[in-house]
Amino acid sequence: MELKGYFKLAKWMDYHPDTAIFRQFRQLQLRNLLFKQARIIELEEELKLAVELERGIDLRRETYDEDGSALTASSREEDGGYQKEKMDEISDMLKEYNEALLLAKQVFAISPASDRELKVLQNWLNHPKGGNGFLRHIEIGTWRDARIGDTISLNQQRFDDDAFSHWLTERVFDWYHERYGYRRQRPVDVESGFSEYSHSRISLLINIVSIAMSLLLILLSIVVLYFTPSPQLRLFIAALFTFLFSLMMALVTSAGRLQLFMASATFASVQVVFITGTTT
Repeated sequence: MELKGYFKLAKWMDYHPDTAIFRQFRQLQLRNLLFKQARIIELEEELKLAVELERGIDLRRETYDEDGSALTASSREEDGGYQKEKMDEISDMLKEYNEALLLAKQVFAISPASDRELKVLQNWLNHPKGGNGFLRHIEIGTWRDARIGDTISLNQQRFDDDAFSHWLTERVFDWYHERYGYRRQRPVDVESGFSEYSHSRISLLINIVSIAMSLLLILLSIVVLYFTPSPQLRLFIAALFTFLFSLMMALVTSAGRLQLFMASATFASVQVVFITGTTT
């Protein structure tokens, strides 16, 4: 049986995890939390009024603050129990609020879809041999009008979250495929003609290029320092190369501030040792 519509889209997402993109509905998630929060604040004020009201009815109800069993039993009284009813309502509302809060936190922690991933999905949806524009009515804008920050990707195999990896995968590889790659890369989906490159090979290439750039910068700094006779100029050059090394590490890796500082300090110390050794 030929699959169509969402059935075909689900199959495509299963075979191509990088297109498993969904809307996050961030504003709706936040609005839902805000409304629940406002309702809890309203119930809190109603509870305060209930406490004051029941304290003035009789002395026994003044012990509700210290006697939990009396408060629980108050719900069975014909002329009381308003405070207990409010507590039950608040309890249910807090449960809904906390569950929505934790779920929103988990959803917001999911990595957003990249521009390239969203573009691939949009192209497949509009391709005559792909989705063939099956979306109708208001659903047409599900991915077409989606903002990059409001989409999440369920893809587990993703490249490092650094500027160099983004530039290489979303600019260089797209340029390469449009001009040369489509001739050599066999389509993974014969019907639509879409191609897919090996994630492991691209990751390996990114690592090789990153390591090569780091080694090249280190060797270049040593050569320049070796042929620089002035000690003052050597210090300036060492500071310049340390800055370039830190900048490169920030662009080609996803290291944190502490890791960047330690790597830069190590690089600077190597240069200092070289300057000291060649000077003496």
